[in-house]
Amino acid sequence: MEPRSPHHLIPGIPVPLSPGVRRIVAPNAGMMTGPGTNTYLLGVQDIVVVDPAPVQAEHLQAIMAAAAEGVIRWVFVTHTHRDQLAACRSAGRTDGRTPHRNAAARRWAAR
Repeated sequence: MEPRSPHHLIPGIPVPLSPGVRRIVAPNAGMMTGPGTNTYLLGVQDIVVVDPAPVQAEHLQAIMAAAAEGVIRWVFVTHTHRDQLAACRSAGRTDGRTPHRNAAARRWAAR
């Protein structure tokens, strides 16, 4: 893979980082998030969403579109900041099933 430059940090655009790994930047640029929170999709058919980021319709739509060829089976968060946890309730629910969530994501979704 070629090295990526900052212009690859455009919100809503899935960028392949390696086979089976894509990054989508959320549209929440700021002092703490830089160009936006990074959300990762791992896998092609069975997909893990890592750090689904803020609940913003356009970002959730970008996640679902990038995962359209497979099924979101797991949602994991790497830390318990609100910007990382907010979409745990929404990510992956388009097929009527709730994906597995790691402990931090389960705690947030239960709120």
